[in-house]
Amino acid sequence: MDFRIDVLAWDIDRTTCESRKSVLIPNSVAYWDFVKDQRTNEIQDDYMGVTFSEADNNVVLVHIKGLYSNIIKILRNNSDRGSSSSSSSSSTKSKKEEKNETRNLNKMQALATKKNSFLNGCAVANAKEYCETQFR
Repeated sequence: MDFRIDVLAWDIDRTTCESRKSVLIPNSVAYWDFVKDQRTNEIQDDYMGVTFSEADNNVVLVHIKGLYSNIIKILRNNSDRGSSSSSSSSSTKSKKEEKNETRNLNKMQALATKKNSFLNGCAVANAKEYCETQFR
C-alpha cells in the first residue's frame, strides 16, 4: 500500500536521499467509520484514519477509504481455499492428507517469501529512482 508520503529524512539537516534513512512508524487507528445502507444495514463504504510518526519529528494523519471491502475479499478468498482443502478434521486426516497439507503450506510459504523479496526489491529500486529524479 502506497500512502504517497514523502517521508522526512532521519537526519533533519539532509534530504531523505542524502541521508538514505527515513522512518515512518504507524502509531494508531485514529478512527474507522462505516457508511451503512439504511434499508439493509450492510456496510457500503468505510473511512479510516491512521497516524504515523515521521522520523520521530512529527505526526502525519493518513485517510484511507475502502479498506474494509478489501479485507472482506481477502478473508473470503482464504476461506474458499481452506474449505476445499481441509474438509476433514485434523484428528481424522490420513498421513497422505497431512503430507499434502504440509507440502501445500511449504509451497505457500516459499511463494510468500519470493513475493516479499520481490516487493522489497521494488521498494528499494523505487526509492533509488525517486532520489535520482528528485535530486539531480
